[in-house]
Amino acid sequence: MLKSAGVESPRLDAELIIAGALACERLDLYAAPERAIGPGQWMECLAMAQRRSAREPLAYVLGSREFYGLNFEVAPGVLIPRPETEAIVELALIWHAEWAGRSNDEPPKSGGPDKTGRGGPLALDLGTGSGCIAVACAYEQKLQGLPGRWIATDVSGSALEIARRNARKHGVADRIEFRLGPYYEPIASPVDIICTNPPYVARESSPGLQPEVRDWEPEGALFSEESGLAHVRQILERAPEFLSPGGIVLMEIGMGQSEAVARLAARVSGIGDIEFHQDLAEIPRILQARRA
Repeated sequence: MLKSAGVESPRLDAELIIAGALACERLDLYAAPERAIGPGQWMECLAMAQRRSAREPLAYVLGSREFYGLNFEVAPGVLIPRPETEAIVELALIWHAEWAGRSNDEPPKSGGPDKTGRGGPLALDLGTGSGCIAVACAYEQKLQGLPGRWIATDVSGSALEIARRNARKHGVADRIEFRLGPYYEPIASPVDIICTNPPYVARESSPGLQPEVRDWEPEGALFSEESGLAHVRQILERAPEFLSPGGIVLMEIGMGQSEAVARLAARVSGIGDIEFHQDLAEIPRILQARRA
């Protein structure tokens, strides 16, 4: 059924669907091939297979997606977390570790304010969606004993509810404050690091996207005007208003956008030390910039 519908990895998806219906791991299907599938479970398999055959993303069909080793609830209306975004988590954790490891009279290696008794740096996740960036970072900070708090904003109330459930699921609800509103609108005081995966897909490239992306994922989290750079520009232009001195921005961008993004960042007064971090395919994927 999945193969005839043009699904890219029909066998893998079929195994994951069956494992989902049986509430087991995919490898359990091979470890216990004699396991019987009950009538109700089989009907659930067929229902999920029909949804997947309509090219609904597997993450929506199963209701979850793994990100940074954690299982996140996702649903239509929330952008599905992707491996490329995990680089933001890695870089944010490095920054937090450097902040925590310095002495009180030594400037940090990559930004951050003096220790002010606030309980660590304040981080901002703009357009949090499922909460994957803030939750994964807060989870690792808790695990590693790193200080810090998070504010996560989103324009969608339903997305924030999913993000809150993910924070509770992973035991970090006390480290993240979720606020409703577009980007900086809910922010009243400076933060020390901004992390964001904004919309950066040019709308004119929509016909070339896979149906799972084009027809199912939220347009507002995918597409941006100005050849995909409108949201990137808006975030960068206002970043100095909301960043503490020495604070940094970590922003995911699209393939082939690094030169244009570098020019945008260079025009913003108070933003410097512009660099890009590559993803596993050696594509410049994460912009890092610092407020002077």
